Amino acid sequence: MQYARTSEGHVVEAVAGTRALCPACRGEVIAKCGDLVVHHWAHRAADCDPWSEPETPWHREWKSHAPQHRQEVVIGRHRADVVAPNGVVVEIQHSNIAGGEVRERERFYKRMLWIFDAREASETGRILIGACEKCDGRGKRPARIDCSKCDGTGEWQGDSDEAYGDCFACNGRGKVTRTVECEECVEGMEQMALEAGLEVYCVWKNARRDWTLAERPVVLDVGGIPEIDRRGQYVLRVLSITSTNPVAFVARIVPRGQVAAWISGGPVAIFTKGPA
Repeated sequence: MQYARTSEGHVVEAVAGTRALCPACRGEVIAKCGDLVVHHWAHRAADCDPWSEPETPWHREWKSHAPQHRQEVVIGRHRADVVAPNGVVVEIQHSNIAGGEVRERERFYKRMLWIFDAREASETGRILIGACEKCDGRGKRPARIDCSKCDGTGEWQGDSDEAYGDCFACNGRGKVTRTVECEECVEGMEQMALEAGLEVYCVWKNARRDWTLAERPVVLDVGGIPEIDRRGQYVLRVLSITSTNPVAFVARIVPRGQVAAWISGGPVAIFTKGPA
């Protein structure tokens, strides 16, 4: 928790050696100001919000796009990370969470949007942006081709021209399944220039699964797209999930600044449609 309240109701951030009150339960919180994690307030007893998690600098950076009064907004027994000017809750999720909690949060907040941290997967090459849909980014795909043992006839002929019955290699079908080079792409990637606004097919190898269960809008922070920039200026707005093994999805490349402007209250309509 980044913000607490004094007994007079003033908003304060954690300073070593100080105590304050939780804005939700009014219980005592203690400033935690070590060197390993971001400075924060911790409940003297258990946190009153069961959805509360340790924050990271990444988490704080996204929250900072909203003014303080729209951060950590108390709604019932929970503290929403950010509430946009139009009332949509923004949950900023770094760690993995259970699918049941994803659905529980969506039922509770109703109008909401997710921002998931996908930087590590992107940096290690597990997210392919602009992957070939024909081969799911593999560069190879299964194909039905003529059986080489019977030349596609389905009849075994041995060393003579006389047929001996069904070909053993294809069970008389004349066709076999083999892995072939995908003719639609170059090493699994579409031949196109990536740019903002483009809708692209993506594949996430060994993906975290929590975001795939979300029914509300999802933004994946991939830490930038090297083909466009290396400074983290673009994110992915997930449009649809087409497969779960591997996880494949269609997304729109969106400037990070547009999402930040929407959070801060700028005239951006990119997230006003749909469930949010």
